[in-house]
Order: sequence, then structure tokens, then C-alpha cells
Amino acid sequence: MKSCLPLTSLLTHSSRILKSESLPFSNPSPSSSHCRRPSVEPLPPSVARIPSPFVLFLKCPTPALSFRELGPSVVFIFSPSCGRCRPSHQRTLPRIPTSKLPKSLSPRRLLQLLKFEKDPRAAVTLFHSAILRPGYTHSPAVFHHVLRRIAAADPSLLLLPHLPRVIDAIRSHNCKCTEDVPLTAIKAYAKNSKPDEALHLFQNMETLFGCTPGVRSFNTLLNAFVLSNQWDRANRFFAYYETVGVEPNLETYNVLMKVLCKKKQFDKAKRLLGWLWEKGLRPDKFTYGTLINGMVKCGDLCNALEVFDEMPQRGVAADVMCYNMVIDGFFKKGDSLRAKMTWERLLSGDSDVYPNVTSYNIMISGLCKCGRFDECLEIWERMKKNERKHDLFTYSSLIHGLSEGGNLDGAKRVYKDMVGRGIRPDVVTCNAMLNGLCKAGNIEESFQLWEEMKKYGCRNVVSYNIFLNGLLENRKVEEALSQWDALLETAWGTDSKSYGIVVHGLCKNGYLNKALRLLEEAVQKGGDVDAFAFSSMINALCKEGRLDEAAEVVSVMDKNGCKLNPHVCNAIIDGFIKHSELDNAIQFFREMSIKGCSPTVVSYNILLNGLCKAERFIETYDYIKEMLEKGWKPDIITYSTLIDGLCQSKMIDTVLRLWNLFLDSGFKPDIRMYNIVIHRLCSSEKMEHAMQLYSMMRQKNCINLVTYNTIMEGFYKVGDCEKASNIWANIFEDGLQPDIISYNITLKGHCSWGRLTEAIRLLDHALECVKATRIAKRTATFLQSVEDETAIALTIPMPNKPMKKRLGIRLVRLAAAEDGTSFVLVEPCAVDIILAIGRTERRMNGFEGNHPLVTVKY
Repeated sequence: MKSCLPLTSLLTHSSRILKSESLPFSNPSPSSSHCRRPSVEPLPPSVARIPSPFVLFLKCPTPALSFRELGPSVVFIFSPSCGRCRPSHQRTLPRIPTSKLPKSLSPRRLLQLLKFEKDPRAAVTLFHSAILRPGYTHSPAVFHHVLRRIAAADPSLLLLPHLPRVIDAIRSHNCKCTEDVPLTAIKAYAKNSKPDEALHLFQNMETLFGCTPGVRSFNTLLNAFVLSNQWDRANRFFAYYETVGVEPNLETYNVLMKVLCKKKQFDKAKRLLGWLWEKGLRPDKFTYGTLINGMVKCGDLCNALEVFDEMPQRGVAADVMCYNMVIDGFFKKGDSLRAKMTWERLLSGDSDVYPNVTSYNIMISGLCKCGRFDECLEIWERMKKNERKHDLFTYSSLIHGLSEGGNLDGAKRVYKDMVGRGIRPDVVTCNAMLNGLCKAGNIEESFQLWEEMKKYGCRNVVSYNIFLNGLLENRKVEEALSQWDALLETAWGTDSKSYGIVVHGLCKNGYLNKALRLLEEAVQKGGDVDAFAFSSMINALCKEGRLDEAAEVVSVMDKNGCKLNPHVCNAIIDGFIKHSELDNAIQFFREMSIKGCSPTVVSYNILLNGLCKAERFIETYDYIKEMLEKGWKPDIITYSTLIDGLCQSKMIDTVLRLWNLFLDSGFKPDIRMYNIVIHRLCSSEKMEHAMQLYSMMRQKNCINLVTYNTIMEGFYKVGDCEKASNIWANIFEDGLQPDIISYNITLKGHCSWGRLTEAIRLLDHALECVKATRIAKRTATFLQSVEDETAIALTIPMPNKPMKKRLGIRLVRLAAAEDGTSFVLVEPCAVDIILAIGRTERRMNGFEGNHPLVTVKY
């Protein structure tokens, strides 16, 4: 092994390969934000910080320096010939002994071996092993191949640190390469957001690779700056084109189009598109695709579609990626109709473009989110018919969408098809299926899938959270606690959501003490407890009136670093009010701002409701004034609470003044607010004021059956049957039809004031109305839902026996009108009409058969 060179000699040698440090696109200083690197251990005092960019090619550094960085932009790259200086992440690669390589090894043979090797890590190892073979030298093709493998590898494989070693080997072998080789390395650095390293290779291409940069290399480096969001450096580097006499091409302007789209300067981007046509550069599908993609991501679907439609007019064929971007954009904006239209356009066959797997996945996922599950399954079947290979995303999207939409049978069919095709489900797919089964309450099937997930190795903390939530929602508390114990024993343990799910579920099932103990244990052990776990516990304790314990949990929550939120504070205020501790509620409300949680409209509404129920209207007024001064806009609940509270206290005049004040201030009440006020006025027999609101509602066409029913009931209550009948007529005049409640109110009102003739006429009218048959039958039973062997008694005052009999006969006819059931009339023994419904097989007065038997007593 060669002796290590002195550090000063290395720095002197390395400075010779540094070129063009003063270029306008270089970093101004090592401390700039775009070149900041993770901190490293302190360097020896003798080592000065070196200007950026700078790479030291070392064969064997001193032990004090090891493998690390000299400042923010100086990297040691070690020769593979020195074993003791290889970093730990390189030593983890499997080493292939040189004896395992062919005895006669040529670059061509090695290239074949590298292409045959599917694992990029093994390919890189094979490359490093071959370089140790005496007398062997890599060819440019081998270097190019291994660089492509490193560039294309998944970042999780950590192969990028091997890139400098390959470049060092190219330099040490004095290998003359074409521009494609350094271009691949620059692209790899650009892809991994390392523009400084890409810049260094660009500046030293002739020294390292024996070739000079062309316009493709310029464009790749320009793209590296863009991908790292370094707009200023990109602009300066583009200006450098003219300085060195490099003519920009269409690829250059495609990169600039990307810059404009990232900056959301779409007007400039469209002007650039027009300028390119004027200059004869003919934008291609990549130019248009970049612009469409940028517009879609910003939600500008109208302009995106306009640019998309321009492509065939300009003779530019849109590829399937352009279609996919537009379809996906429409779905994300909730416009499933236009997404479907674009899909049909893709299927029309007007061009040579056809849907790919991504197209089908976008359609399936989008339609699932829109709840159009039948269409999802149609596209899925079409995908199978066209022999498009379903991938895991297809299955996962479809299973998740069908499960969320309640179509569990469809989700199970898709899951079964996936397993039948030999596709092994991943954890995301299994979680989607598990969630659907749990939501549907299929606990037995959930356990079967849970065991399959164990067999596939597809469980993670999200799986446990879904299963725990499903078990607790279906009241399987013991099973949930068993799975909770199993989760605590796993390698990954719980996450921030786990405790919240279990605590909330235990509280919901009434296990407050168990939930409280679990929460205390989690806090003591330093578990990851989020605000949802604390708020669920506080809310449950407040509902049970355990307010002191809730206050203690609030204190623990604060100590645990979870800030109070309005949901927690509102639960505490509501708990105080419901348990008649209004003063404590007011005090806590006042302390909210001090605790860092300002009251919301909901907070004010809860407090106002408590004050109104306690008839403390002066304080109510003060809090409304405070609410308005702080800029909170009262909502429908605020107004409803005030009016309802005032009405219950029989302060009707105040209600009317408050109502007029609301109208004068520009408040536009909805139909629910009108009905609340009318109901309170009718209950207080203020029919004149109620009619004023009723007339106003009819004029504004803001009225429904609830309004008519409320007014009619109010008039019958005060005995004004004529006006009630007028309201009944208004129902038909306004194009509405009476409902069950309308018939009940009218029938009861007539009977209550001895108007039996009108009551019978009403029932005859119901019989004549075929569409109202079901309503009439339910009217006869007065909205009572009856089960077998139950009887409902309804007291209706009747002046004489014949009238009672006539009404009873009509009630029986109404009940029989729909299904032809047999009924029997029995001599009276009470003043009430009793409808007794039950199933029997006996004969009575000539009526026989296995029918429901209704007995009417009058």
C-alpha cells in the first residue's frame, strides 16, 4: 500500500483541478442556504475552509480526517485500492471475491454480467470487485452503465455515495469518455438535489472525463439548479450560455418553462410558448406537458384545458401523460364530469394514444372518491378485458374506495381477484380492506384477514390502529385490549394516534376508569400521547360530571406539551353548565385566553345557552357585545340560542325586538330560524305576530311544510279552526302536499273542538287520494310505530256513540285500504279508539285467515 500524501500536498494537488471558481453561477459563499450541509465533527485547526465547489481526490487520508467533509462543500473521495479508508456504508455492500469472476475478464464480458445483474447494489459491488483484478481496465461503456445504474437506483439503497468513486476510477484510468458519461453523473446529482456536485463535474469535465461540455450538459446543469429551486443561479447560468457562445435549443427552453411554472408565472410561460412558435423552434409534448402540469397543480384547469386543446391545432400529438394530468386535475377539483369527458376523449381513438395503467388508476381512484363505484368496477373490468396489468395501486385504490363507500362486497371481490392472480397484497391494500371490514362490523372476517396479514408480514402500526378502532367501535373491548398488549410488544410500538384511538374507544364504551389508568401509565412512561387522547378523556369526564378529574387531566396535558385547543375548552365549559356550575364555566371561559386558547363562536354559543337557561339576560347581552367587539360573527346557532332562551322565559316582546334588530343589521335568517320563532310565538298564543312572519315567509318563498303545520297547530290551540282551515288550503295553493303530521294536526284539531263532520270529511278525502293511502293509514295510527302484540290508545273526545262508530269505521277502512287486511269491529267499552295489531290464526265473526287482525273499540 502506498504511503499517505501530506495534507498540504493534497490541497496543492487538488487546487490544480479547480476551474472557473469565479463563474457567475457559482455559490457566492459556503454559508449560502442552497449549499448548507449537515454539521460534522470539528476539523484540525490547520485545515482551512476551502472555497466552493471543491472535491479532494484522496488515496488514503490521515486517520484524524477519516471519511468526512472539510467544511460545507469539500468532500473526500477515497481510492478503492485502500481498504481501511472505505466508509462504513460502503463496507456493508456484499463483496464478490475476484476468484468468483471469470478467469478471462474483458470489459465486454463484464458489461454483460452487469446487465444480467438485476440488483443495482450487486452490480456496483461487481464493478468494484472487477477493478481489483490485475491487468484489467474498465471501458467507457462499463463506466457509463454503472453510472446509469447508480443514477436510476432508489435513494433508499444509498448508492449515490459510490458515484464519486466511479468518477475517481475514470480519472485514475485516464479514460476518454463521450459526453453521455458525465451527463449521466450530472443528472444523478440533479435528481438528488446536489447542484454543487453537478457544477463541479461540469467545470471539470475535460480533466475528469476527457471531453468538453456541449449544450446537453449545459441544459442538464441548468435543470439541476431548477430542481433545487435555485432560481437566481439558474438565471445567471442561462445568461452564461451567451457568454461562452452556446446556442440554447428547445430542451433549454423546456427547462425555462419549468422555472416559470414553478414560480406560477403562467402568463409569461404562455408568452414563451408563443415566442417559440414564432422563432420556429416548434414546442413538443414536453413543452406543453410542463405547462399543463404546472397549471393543473395550481388548480387552473380552464387554462390547462385551453393549452391542452391547442396541441392538436398546432400539430403536436399529446401523449398519455398529458391526458393523465388533465384527468387527475379535474378529479382533484371535484369535477368528475369533465374528467370523464377527457377520459372518453382518450378512448375515442382519434389519436394513437391509449390509456396506460396510470390512466386506469387515476380513473378508478377519482371515481371512488366521488362515490361512483359502479363506474369504477366497469373501468376495472375494462382494464382486465384490455389485458392491462393491474398493479397494487389499482387494487388498493379500488378496495379503499369501495370500502369507504360501503360497497364491501365489491371490495371483497376485488381483493379475492388480486390474491387469485398471485399478486401479494402490501400493507396499504390490506389496511384498506381491514378498514372496510371493521366499518361494516364484520369482526369475524376482520380477524381472518388479520391473520393473513401476519402471514404476509403486512402489519404496521397503522394496521393496529385501524383494527383497534374497529374493535372498539363494535364494542369488542376485551379483544381490543388484547391487540393493544400485542402492539406494545412489537418492534415499532405505538404512534401518536394509537393512544387517542384506545382512550376514545374505552370512553365511548363506558370504561372511563380503564381509559384514565391507561392514559396515566402512558404519561408516566413517556409515551407519545397526542391532544386527541387528552381531549377524549376530558370530554368523557365532563359528560359524567367528574369535573375535578377533568381539570387534573388538563393540567397533565399542559405539562405534557399539548396545548389546550377549543375542543377541550368547550367540553369543559359545557360540562360545568350541564352540571349547574355556571359560575365555574364563566371563570374557565375567562381563563381561556390566559391559557393560550382564545374562545371561538362555539365557545360563546355554549356559554350563551347556559346564561339564557339560567335567565341571566344582562350577562348574556354583555357577552354578545364582547363577541361582536372581538370580531366574531354570530352564526345561526347564536341567534337560535338567544331567541329560544327568551321564548322559554316568555319574553316574547324582547324576542320580537331582537328579531327586528337582527333583520335591521342585515342578518338573513334561514327557514330554520323563521320556524323556531314561529313555533315559539304559536306556543305563546301570539298568533298575530306569527302570521306576520308567516306572510313574510310566503312573500320570500322561504317556507316549507313545517311552517304550515306549526301555524295550523297554533290556530287549533286557540280554537280558531277557520284560520287553520285557510292554512290547510294554502298548502295546496303553494303547490305542496300535506304530510302525515299535517293530517294528524288537522284531524286532532277538528276532533278537539267537536268538528267531527269535518274530521270524517278529511278522512274521506284521504281515502279518495290514492297517492295518500300510506299517509292515511299512518294517520289512523297517529304516527305510532307498532310492533306485533302491541296496542296504542288515542283519546279523541266524541259527543255521541254513533259519531264514534262512524269515525271508527273510517279508521279501519283507512288501515285496510293499502293491503286488504281483514279487520273486526267489537262493541264499545271505552271512550278511546284503540288499534291493537297482532298476528293470529283464529276466526272471528266470519273473518278468517292468517292475517293481521285489527280490533277497533269505540
